Amino acid sequence: MKFIKAYEFLFYKLFGFFETSMYSRWWSEWKSLTTILVLELWTIHSIKIYYHFFSVKALNNSGDAMSIEIIAFGILLAVIKWYLFEYKDKWKQIVAHFDKLPKSINRKGSIIVALFNYI
Repeated sequence: MKFIKAYEFLFYKLFGFFETSMYSRWWSEWKSLTTILVLELWTIHSIKIYYHFFSVKALNNSGDAMSIEIIAFGILLAVIKWYLFEYKDKWKQIVAHFDKLPKSINRKGSIIVALFNYI
């Protein structure tokens, strides 16, 4: 359960970032979900590369930037994100819940999210 709360807090922080953007405030929830999806896919792709590097298995160099496994996994993640956040506008409840938290907890969570994104 804590993992889901951390995941929701990451969404909340990215949503807040896109909402305070001076360029556009439209579809901030979709921008947040897309950012999370891209971070996850980059992480999975880099783990795959490190696995092949350290296991001395040759990486398939077919010229494709993404393999079918990564694309299928990306579609699966996108469906999960849609269900967790967009289905029945659950993202509005998540944002309202985290808006009620005290500033000290939001600050600690912001540091954790920043460290997670940095890694």
